[in-house]
Order: sequence, then structure tokens, then C-alpha cells
Amino acid sequence: MTIPACSIEKSASVLVDIFGDRAPACARERMDEYRPGDTKDGYKFWLAVANAATGLLDRERAGNRQKTALANTGAPVPLPFGS
Repeated sequence: MTIPACSIEKSASVLVDIFGDRAPACARERMDEYRPGDTKDGYKFWLAVANAATGLLDRERAGNRQKTALANTGAPVPLPFGS
């Protein structure tokens, strides 16, 4: 069974909203409930969610570092496209 990417991303986003930095660990806890030999789909799904949550948190941190760096220099912060 192929897991839709939108399901993985949505699940990761919800976990990040609820658990913040603990989201990947929470997904890995769920993943551990499924043994690869018993229920491969559940294991693969939660592994993908853990990886997606990690990526989402990394992107958030990178965005925050960029905003902080600009704020510390006194340089004007660019407006988002379409504002």
C-alpha cells in the first residue's frame, strides 16, 4: 500500500502543532508499536511522519534564524511576496 504524501505531511504538521520539538519522538514511539515484520504499513507510515516532522521543525528553525539575523542587524525585513 502506498501512503499518500499529503497524509504524512498533515500528520507531521498536527504532531508539531501539538507536541512541538517532541513531535519526531512521539512519531517514533508510535512507529515502535509496529514491528516491521508484523505491520509494515504502520511502521513505514510513522517512520515517514517522524522524518517529515523533523524536516518541518528544521525549516521552522531555519526561518526563525533568518528572521532573527535580519532583526539583529537593523536591516529591513523583506515583506512576503504578494503583500
